[in-house]
Amino acid sequence: MTLAPAIETARSRLFAHIENLIQVPTAPFREHWMCARLDATLAQIPGVQVEVDRFGNRIARLRRGAPSPLTPVFVAHLDHPGFIFPRPAGAQPVAPRRYEGRFEGRVDDSFFEGAPVRLFRSADDLGVAGRIVSASAVLPETDNRRVNIETEADADGAVLAMWDLKPFELAGDEVRTRACDDLISCGVLVEVLERLSAEPDVDIGVIFSRAEEAGFCGVICLVGSEPWPALLPRDSVFVSVETSSERPGVQMGEGAVIRVGDRSSTFDGYFTDSLWTVAREHDIRARRALMDGGTCEATAFTRAGLRAGAVCVPVRNYHNQDRTAGRIAPEIVSASDVEALTDLICTLARRLPHGFKPQLPSYLNFEVFERKGREQLPG
Repeated sequence: MTLAPAIETARSRLFAHIENLIQVPTAPFREHWMCARLDATLAQIPGVQVEVDRFGNRIARLRRGAPSPLTPVFVAHLDHPGFIFPRPAGAQPVAPRRYEGRFEGRVDDSFFEGAPVRLFRSADDLGVAGRIVSASAVLPETDNRRVNIETEADADGAVLAMWDLKPFELAGDEVRTRACDDLISCGVLVEVLERLSAEPDVDIGVIFSRAEEAGFCGVICLVGSEPWPALLPRDSVFVSVETSSERPGVQMGEGAVIRVGDRSSTFDGYFTDSLWTVAREHDIRARRALMDGGTCEATAFTRAGLRAGAVCVPVRNYHNQDRTAGRIAPEIVSASDVEALTDLICTLARRLPHGFKPQLPSYLNFEVFERKGREQLPG
């Protein structure tokens, strides 16, 4: 079946936005090339205002028409687990074609030794191939690893390194990349802003955060800062948009996931019900699930006393760990899941300015239960 032209155009643009970001090398604390690409992209979307906080997080706001009773703020991070080298000189040899760096992010010990990596000096650099010679255990004082890398050629001045994998491939329903987490979500939110930019009534915020893989550093610094960013409504619900490891019963290809919680927290029940209502009323492929394979940025907002929710798509080979083969491999998500996630966020944003309230299923109709109780319980 051929998709309608408008739908096909939106789908093509969605994956173009994703590929545009994923092509840029990134790692925790070294997202400045990614930020430059994102800034240029957001500047092309009519009506989007952008604020950069003092930690380098990008805060975007699109508001037009009737004010929304609740402005959702969606959050995705610009980094992926990776290797960083000291500032300002970058990678410097400790022996001929040997470099020492740090790895930020959660990857198991067994995946390091001998694994292929690529070192980058600039956003458009093809990179220098190398391999991991050794990697320490996670260091408690810095929560990262010390690594030694051997390269095929001089890599002096490299800023960061990533696993040596193809940046992006869309084949059938599979999106295979070196960094689904969380650049897929960043691309989704760019597309959401673009789709909503022509809407007469819209109010939505987006945080593109930094250094999530190093411990939610960008978001934690943001919520603890004063003054509060001008574009960011404090009395909102902050919604993490992620890729989360496949779980038993929650596999790729079955739609977007409305997260009721992660490994560390449970999220705002009213907002979760709102997302679920939108999905059911608009026939968006989605399911509710506890995605407890990891902790997402919604937990950081919850710990700060703010309302939080979360949505995601399931990812295979989480953090590039192919546990079946025992080697580093591309992360994989379903393209149809990504489309469902985009539709879910857009549709919710369209409904909120019009006084939308979740329609709870009959088994949660507390008004009926209370009336029965008041009638039957006395005496």
